[in-house]
Amino acid sequence: MSLPISGNIGCYHAGCTNPVIGQCHGYPGHCGRFYCAEHSRSEHPKGVLCLECAQRFARDREEKERKELEERLFQLYLGAAEKVPRTNSVNLAIGFVTIYLLVGCVSLLFSAAPSSSSAGESAFCLGTIIAGTIIGLYKYWIQREAKRKIAELSAILPNFEKFYSEWLKNKKAQEERDALWALFAAGFAIAATAAARERRISEIEEGVRRALK
Repeated sequence: MSLPISGNIGCYHAGCTNPVIGQCHGYPGHCGRFYCAEHSRSEHPKGVLCLECAQRFARDREEKERKELEERLFQLYLGAAEKVPRTNSVNLAIGFVTIYLLVGCVSLLFSAAPSSSSAGESAFCLGTIIAGTIIGLYKYWIQREAKRKIAELSAILPNFEKFYSEWLKNKKAQEERDALWALFAAGFAIAATAAARERRISEIEEGVRRALK
């Protein structure tokens, strides 16, 4: 509890004749003003402040609370955006390549003349058509579900549709880069396997030729 301070010390506030009850320790730095009960506030956790320091402290506290609330709200929007169904470019690329190879290989396996080039072209052409159709239907279903979810969230979160649109642009830019890398990696793996097979066949042929000499 602050007690009156004796002597000729007066309150810092111009024209104030109230008895002084304490000295301000300052916010954010040192202050040292003497204050009365009217021109002081006990808002700071470390003690009483003069009215001017108390007002600065209150403004900074409100600003901090505002930023914390904004961050909480931002995280809420981010979490909601993640819940919206969407197509992933990397998964689509991997899925397309997988279906393409699977259908092509199965078709080639059951072909009447699997070793012919025309049979291989037909098999993998069929793989392309089926893979494209499946991926297309999947994308259509995801887009329909995404619209429904966005409408549902927009009824709760103001301007969510606009927020989601901007968020999705940034997300897709990263995913497109990842998808290109996935396609490159898959293609490189297939090529490397084929090249290794070709090298092994060449080594066997060379060994047979040497044996027959």
